[in-house]
Amino acid sequence: MAKDSIYITGWEYNRLLGDDPTKPVQSGLPAAVLYRGSSQFWLFRKVYCTKESLESELQSAEALGWAQGKIFRDLKNDGFLHPYSWSDFKNTPGTHYPEFTETSSRLKAEFPRKRLQEFLDNGEADQLENIKLRLIGPLCDHLNCVADVTPDAIVHWKSKGKPPATPSLVSDTLGLIAAPIMKDRAEIKFDMTICQRPGSRATPQELTAQMNVVQDIELPRIPTLLLGDITMEDYLDALYPHAAVYRPISSQMLEDWENSRKRLNRLRELAEKHVWPDLHGEWLPRLEEDPAFYGEIGKLIRKATLRAKMGPLLDQSMRFAIIGAGAVVGLAANAVSGPLAGVILGALTKESLSEKHKETLKRSDKLTLFYQAVSRQKKASLL
Repeated sequence: MAKDSIYITGWEYNRLLGDDPTKPVQSGLPAAVLYRGSSQFWLFRKVYCTKESLESELQSAEALGWAQGKIFRDLKNDGFLHPYSWSDFKNTPGTHYPEFTETSSRLKAEFPRKRLQEFLDNGEADQLENIKLRLIGPLCDHLNCVADVTPDAIVHWKSKGKPPATPSLVSDTLGLIAAPIMKDRAEIKFDMTICQRPGSRATPQELTAQMNVVQDIELPRIPTLLLGDITMEDYLDALYPHAAVYRPISSQMLEDWENSRKRLNRLRELAEKHVWPDLHGEWLPRLEEDPAFYGEIGKLIRKATLRAKMGPLLDQSMRFAIIGAGAVVGLAANAVSGPLAGVILGALTKESLSEKHKETLKRSDKLTLFYQAVSRQKKASLL
């Protein structure tokens, strides 16, 4: 079954602390999805998030003018972001809910409050990420989507952990697809992030002012906020007297968003036409069954990138190589077994290599067209 949606997680591990993990609990969305390629928003039909995650971001935007809340609001209004209430999962018959209850019960026993507190205090983002992925698995099966692996919020404050230990083949695959068109790494030299890294254009004085507030006000409250010991209102009230220090960076992010908003829609249209059918219908479902398929995806992307850059020249050089390989095999067989064997083996080798080449070209056709279309629109200043 096609996997055409993705779920962006927040602080959902804190749902293990209550008696019912489907009850509303405060959460938040990772700002990193806005400046690390943003591929979730153009490679999928729907981007799900927990309802309370979006609500917290909207609260932050209302109280402090934080840009990310305003951007997430716009992404929802533009049809990209779809908040989901976990209570709907509980109330939908014939779903994966029984599996979810079993999973959450095991996780509660394995990770009591004390262990979650230790992970947060020590900045062990890898442990927290693994818990979320295990908890949300049945919900993703219910929604027929994949789980996004974006670093947990604690990593931005005090991470001592390693990258998530759970394989993130989905995240890696999205990165492979996006890499050929991303700035600094690209063959096509196209930068499609919703905004640049926060603070990248701020002055040293502006960065210092915000960092002082982060260290003195935010950091001591983060573990208690993520565990739900203080409310989002309490957290925002503590920051309200210092709201002005966030304005320069928020202004930068909003400016970037206005510049990228139309481009995001155009890129999504191109991806829907050329990338979605294979990504959703074959690659992601197959990755779930066979992680080794990730290597094949990488080969297809490299082939498509080269074809998009070199065009017919690459295909022509491959045809000459196939003809040459057939001739070499034919000459070798002629020397060992005679002229007839040489002709036959040479022809068979050429035909076999030609068929493999055609199959590779066919499988990379759509991706090649995607990268070529991005390049053309970039040159025409449409992206």
